[in-house]
Amino acid sequence: MKKFLSIMLVVCFLLTITTGCESNRQQADEKSSTNTMETKKEESDMQIQIQGENDETVIFQLNDSTAASSLYDQLPMTIDVEDNSDDEKIFYPDKKLDTSKTPMAKGPIGTLAYYEPWGDVVMYYDDCGGASGLYALGEAISGIDQISQLSGLIEITKYSENTKQDDDTAKQNEDTQPTVKKDETFSIEQSDGMHHIQIAIGSKTFTASLYDNDTVRELLRRFPMSLQMDELHGNEKYYYFSEGLSSSAQSVSQIYTGDLKLFGNDCLVLFYKDFPTSFSYTSLGHINNPQGLSEALGNGSIQIQFRLIE
Repeated sequence: MKKFLSIMLVVCFLLTITTGCESNRQQADEKSSTNTMETKKEESDMQIQIQGENDETVIFQLNDSTAASSLYDQLPMTIDVEDNSDDEKIFYPDKKLDTSKTPMAKGPIGTLAYYEPWGDVVMYYDDCGGASGLYALGEAISGIDQISQLSGLIEITKYSENTKQDDDTAKQNEDTQPTVKKDETFSIEQSDGMHHIQIAIGSKTFTASLYDNDTVRELLRRFPMSLQMDELHGNEKYYYFSEGLSSSAQSVSQIYTGDLKLFGNDCLVLFYKDFPTSFSYTSLGHINNPQGLSEALGNGSIQIQFRLIE
């Protein structure tokens, strides 16, 4: 009997040790997993800003790959951007990127990729179909429509809330009237509940007031933007975005000179004549004083710049 009790005590002791070891291993695994998640979260916060010679601004969210980190570590840089094919802009960083733990690229408009055989970074303003040796770096989260407009020298910097605050402070010190925001974020709402913007057409500049709704807020995140707007019916200029906006179209009976509206969810329309209509639009706002608008717009396609007034 004593021998049996001794054996049972030994078994219980061994079970206690084993259970404790398993518990310690489980806690260690959980701690390791948490640390890994925190590290990936920090890496996925990498964002870069590309600024063009004509104030084009594109912000990319980088993924947590080794190639993206290699690019991020080389910033800031000022470098030439080049056209390649009819759907991408490219630049060549000084050092080649490490693609050892990087997924292959294939994605929508705004995809940022690295083509290892050439050593160039690719910004897609059409769909990225993927290719051998093409690795994913991230995607544009702001200014997608401005990628195709980049040319000449571009400035690439690390982007963060501090970057935005520094830019805002610098712009407050500029002795220009009015001060215009050049970054892709906005938080300004005027006391009258409207957002105020500049619309520049050649040498003529108009001030417009936009409503405070979801569509307008999404649109303003793309500012500043320069659009080649086409002519239609002798009373409007229009532009189709490659990526649509949220919309809440309603039937309207009358269009007024200076109205700014969204047709469907991707067609921006600026009207320069009064006329009746039976179509449905999402109303965005209107030009405050449209006198001279028709003459400024002319009869054909025209480049129009939209900027947010601070």
